[in-house]
Amino acid sequence: MIEWWQRAAIYQTFPRSFQDSDGDGEGDIQGIIRRLDYLPWLGIDAIWPGPTYRSPLLDSGYDVSDFRSVDPVFGSMQDFDALISEAHAHGVKSHSLSAKVKKIEDRQEPPGAIKVRVDINENPLGESNEQL
Repeated sequence: MIEWWQRAAIYQTFPRSFQDSDGDGEGDIQGIIRRLDYLPWLGIDAIWPGPTYRSPLLDSGYDVSDFRSVDPVFGSMQDFDALISEAHAHGVKSHSLSAKVKKIEDRQEPPGAIKVRVDINENPLGESNEQL
């Protein structure tokens, strides 16, 4: 059986250059949200947001310093949640490492310690992503 993602048009949005919503010269999550209306018209089935994590931005955002927060250059975690919600409202699925990385409850770890669990066996665009 062919899964939906095997025949889907998946579009990676790179926030920094996609759309600037606040006039600071840097693209951001709200800029992506502003353009979601166009994606179904273009035949896009799913978006894959590029890096939005907190980062020193020495490697275009791929040099993540905190997997649990959005870099202020791109917006906030609320903006990211709105992106996922609005994409789904437009009939566009979403995928992101944010959807795959689950924070394990903090328990007396030293400051700055990050514990994550990544399910590498789960389909990266599987049904669980639709619930985000």
